[in-house]
Amino acid sequence: MENITVGGFRLTPFIARDGAGGKALEELLDLTARNRLRPPGGSEYPRVRDAHEDLLDRWTKGKLVLRP
Repeated sequence: MENITVGGFRLTPFIARDGAGGKALEELLDLTARNRLRPPGGSEYPRVRDAHEDLLDRWTKGKLVLRP
């Protein structure tokens, strides 16, 4: 299993420069298309209220996903 990290960045200035990051962007899009990028583990919630309560009670870890 690979350990892959994707850090946040602003895409607009990145693609505005000629040829800047072309290969990296191509790889990022390829990984996304192949469903290889996933957020760190966390929990899914059907209701915002439940997610908010767990946040306040400090029961959460990782990303929270709302799936209505």
